[in-house]
This record gives sequence, C-alpha cells and structure tokens, in this order.
Amino acid sequence: MKKFSAFSILAFFAGITLLASCTPEIKVKANKDNSMDISFKTGFSEATSKSIKKLVGAKESDPLFSPADMVQLITEAGAVNVSAKMPTENDGQANGTLKDVRNTAFNATGILRQEAKNGKTVTTLSIGPDEIRSFYSLLDANTQAYVDTMMIPCLIGENMSKTDYKLLLSMMYGPTFAEELVEGNLNITLESADGKKQRFTEKLGDLLTMNTPKTWTIE
Repeated sequence: MKKFSAFSILAFFAGITLLASCTPEIKVKANKDNSMDISFKTGFSEATSKSIKKLVGAKESDPLFSPADMVQLITEAGAVNVSAKMPTENDGQANGTLKDVRNTAFNATGILRQEAKNGKTVTTLSIGPDEIRSFYSLLDANTQAYVDTMMIPCLIGENMSKTDYKLLLSMMYGPTFAEELVEGNLNITLESADGKKQRFTEKLGDLLTMNTPKTWTIE
C-alpha cells in the first residue's frame, strides 16, 4: 500500500478532525453503479491555524493546504474525478469518486466499506482506534511525527477519557487548541443510491477517545 506524505496530509486530516471556522463535514453518496461520491469540507479557526503552523514549523503566512495538495491526497487514496477549492486560506473543500471502494485506502483502513446485504447495497463509515491506527500506518515517518503532536490516545497507547484528553492537550498546547479539538463537532452525511439520507453529528473528542469503533450505515 502506498505511503502518503507531505504536510498537506496532516493539515487536511487534522482539519477534518478539528473544530474549525466552519464545522468539518464528511459526505458519502452511493451510486447505482456501485461507485461512491465522497466529499470533505474542513477548515481552521484563526487560533487553531496558528497553533498547527507553529507545531510543524510552517510560516504563519503560508496556507495550511492548497487545492493541488487536496487533489493529490484524495487521488492517491484511490479516487478519480477529484476537485478541490479553498474559499478562504484556512478552509478547504474537496470531492471525488471511488469507482470501487475495495481498491482504495479508504477500504484498506476500514474507514469506508460497501457490501451487498439482503439484495441491497450497504455503505458503512467507521471511525475508531483500529481505523485511526490503520490510517496512521499509511503515513510516512515525517508525517507520522506531525500527527503525533495531536496526542491521539490510541496512537500513544493510552486509554483516556475525553476530559483527560482535553486536559492533556491544554497543558501541551493551551486551552484554545484543546477546546477546539475536543469539543468540536463532525457532521456526517450518508446517502443511498435511491436518494435516502442519514445525517449524524458527533463530538470529535468522543471519536478520538473511543475504545471501540463508531459506525454509521445506510442501505
């Protein structure tokens, strides 16, 4: 499996899992030909943007990611027809199509699956310790070092409550960074091939401190 690299991966991954100036969002739509359309919307508050840049040694004037970075990341993960844009320098949006999710990094990490069940196509999105560790394993050593700064419990081998995780981040990086990471929301939308939608909102701190995976399914 290809190793993903570059600062853009950290920025985009962290953006999806951080409270931002706009609420981060993941959308997955199943199509009748068994392909999937995926889209991500993410961004950073000004305070978080400065904190991330300081952590990784980036210039304060540099954008955290570019449309080209996002296109490369999602293309390397297995998507086609990928496009991306940045409404502001701290906000990014990207989308693409997975012709066969089984041949993508999304499936290899256990994050996104599609299977036939009782004559219907079932789409499942999962986030938990194993999925986070699998995603982490696809990163190169330098990018892993950047992700390590987030002190995600399952990556440092600790079982930690959300309260304890927030306290740890606050001691390491300050209360603003901790508040945004732990208390922010992630919006998830799943859509079936026949147009049925399911919408979910999850606390990021809950997702990052779980001991078992959280799954969302639509058929």
